[in-house]
Amino acid sequence: MGLAEAPVLVVAVAVLGSLTVLPATLALLGDRVDRGRIPWLGKWLQRRARTAHRAAGPGCSTACSHVRA
Repeated sequence: MGLAEAPVLVVAVAVLGSLTVLPATLALLGDRVDRGRIPWLGKWLQRRARTAHRAAGPGCSTACSHVRA
């Protein structure tokens, strides 16, 4: 197998997998697809929000609330 055939084979396997395995897995999961959670993500997002708020300063809460709305 040459240098050109290997990447073509890898891409073909990836496409085949994404067209068959992924839809089948999503069909099996059904409504439970959104149930999964990442344990550390919630704490990380809260810590990031606190850090961003402190870095922005005290006057940002009023200005930011108008921008977000």
